[in-house]
Amino acid sequence: MQLNSIIIENYTITYHERNSEANETVFFIHGNSNSSLLWDKQLNDEQLQSYRLIAIDLPGHGESSHAENPVEDYTIIKLGGLMYNTINQLSDGKPFIVCGFSLGSNVVAEMLTFDLRPEGIILVSPSIVGQALAPATIKNKAIIGEVLFGSNITQKKLDEYLQLAIPDQYHHERGLLQSDYLRTDHNVRVFLMENALKGIFSDEVALVNLSELSCLMIIGLDDEITSPDSYDAVDLFTAKVNFIKLDSTGHFIPLESPERLSNLVKMYADETF
Repeated sequence: MQLNSIIIENYTITYHERNSEANETVFFIHGNSNSSLLWDKQLNDEQLQSYRLIAIDLPGHGESSHAENPVEDYTIIKLGGLMYNTINQLSDGKPFIVCGFSLGSNVVAEMLTFDLRPEGIILVSPSIVGQALAPATIKNKAIIGEVLFGSNITQKKLDEYLQLAIPDQYHHERGLLQSDYLRTDHNVRVFLMENALKGIFSDEVALVNLSELSCLMIIGLDDEITSPDSYDAVDLFTAKVNFIKLDSTGHFIPLESPERLSNLVKMYADETF
């Protein structure tokens, strides 16, 4: 698996890539304080090897560069624009779908503002918001907001969050989440929330609906980070949006249920391309 980089608007954006010769691409975008390593099990899953697979590090995450002006650049709209330009260059005019996890789902939705034209989108543990779905309805326990959108978090608080985020048996995966959290630019967490509180985000629910793209949302029924029933309102989405809820799985579906997720991505890609 190759680690590559591309320059987008003075950012060095890093990404892991498999099967660079394949014609159709699945792009993966991680969540808040994660990295492209979140998708390691998908990129190495035999089920998906007929596709070009690219997992991107968001700015301020993983190996990508940090913002020189975090107040202005760490907004969900700005991240959407940066990822739009990144994917436009990397797709090279060939067919692609985009899969976003948690905050990555917001980034995918925001990219639709810029006329992104994938064949379809997959939102895993989604947290998209809009006029019909306020941000306050998505978040669960207070510790989540404190850790994911705060600075100078103690190890005790981080441990408390990680225990909530993923079950104890996923010891290696919990270590990855901690490592990625600690190397993420802390300004990401601070200014994403500050800018969101100023209303600097789009009506992401409307963007998904207006795109008329096929959209698959995958939710873990044991999710303690975002409410599994947040999107249950009957009239919230068009018929183009389909939901799959996985039992015995929490928020970090790529780590807790990698084979099931890879299978769903493969089935969706096979049907969509």
